[in-house]
Amino acid sequence: MSKMLSTASDVVGVAQVIAEEGDRSVTIHLINHSKSHILVHPRFHTSSGFCSDPPQPTVQSGETVKCSFNKTAGAARGAVGVMTYDITNSSNEVFQRLAIMFSVPYDYNLYENYFAV
Repeated sequence: MSKMLSTASDVVGVAQVIAEEGDRSVTIHLINHSKSHILVHPRFHTSSGFCSDPPQPTVQSGETVKCSFNKTAGAARGAVGVMTYDITNSSNEVFQRLAIMFSVPYDYNLYENYFAV
């Protein structure tokens, strides 16, 4: 396992996706289990859908946050995108980035839910 993935695993102990069957939305719960790292500068990009509950600006040690993405009403597409946080060290310097990819498709006959850290 690379050092980057190891640190990301230490910082984000739990990342949970809740995909609602009817509305094609995804809610990501993030818990910072680190004692010395803070998640900052969240960014996201959606290739379909939109952010309905944006990521918090920072995730302090021991803090739990959530954000949500939904499909666009009337569109035959789901909610698909990526969200990132910069990871700071004890000197408050950004030294790594955490990326979370998600895909909640419109048509479950053709596609499946995907989630990756």
